[in-house]
Amino acid sequence: MDRFVELSKEEYAEITSHPCLGEGQCGKVYELDEKNVIKLWHPKITNGVMSISNKLVDFRDFYYKISALVNKGIESNAFIFPTHLVFYLDQFYGYIAKKVIGNNFTDEAFLNLNLEKLYNEIKKIQEEIIRLSLEYHLAIKDIKFANMILEQENENLWILDTDLYLLLPKEDKDNICKTNLKNFNVMFFRAFVRNNITNHVINNSKVRNFLNDFLNTQFSDLLYCILENKEDNINSLQDIKTYSLK
Repeated sequence: MDRFVELSKEEYAEITSHPCLGEGQCGKVYELDEKNVIKLWHPKITNGVMSISNKLVDFRDFYYKISALVNKGIESNAFIFPTHLVFYLDQFYGYIAKKVIGNNFTDEAFLNLNLEKLYNEIKKIQEEIIRLSLEYHLAIKDIKFANMILEQENENLWILDTDLYLLLPKEDKDNICKTNLKNFNVMFFRAFVRNNITNHVINNSKVRNFLNDFLNTQFSDLLYCILENKEDNINSLQDIKTYSLK
């Protein structure tokens, strides 16, 4: 399967004439077709080097990392990986990935998503992290709300911007898995604390024990504990800020 795409000047101009779907330090994301998006580096690259935050970035390093991901052809029900490398003017210029229609996963979405749905989605991602860690020895980088999207049709959570992920030696897979899960766990606990949920009274001792030992407890386990001990009027994390669990 051909996983390399060379853009002509006309194709590049056509793609970049449309509004971008998102933008970061390295580039912009555009709709390519009904099923795919394309991420193109900012047009400041000279011989594969670009200045980002006053630092020179060598895109050859990006190329090797993303090329390794593309060649693996990783499929996932939670992570969106690059599927094709994009070249323009004889330079590595970006990549293509599957398109997901939805909204950014913000603090508001985190708080208001149905608690059982939130539990199921986080559990799904944790299981996928374990699989990717053990099967591909994949080190997950830059995981945060800004790189997550809540699919419009069914409210499934997807993780985007996987271009910094690293394929590491197989013998490290257990440590990779442990580190990946911890980083994911800490990200959600920070959101939990950032949104002042822990400032509201949670009287149930079982839930409180989970909170006290949060670094050693998967976030999905805490959500499950809350689900098991919640009152009928608790349907989201936002409700915890209004009511107390007894």
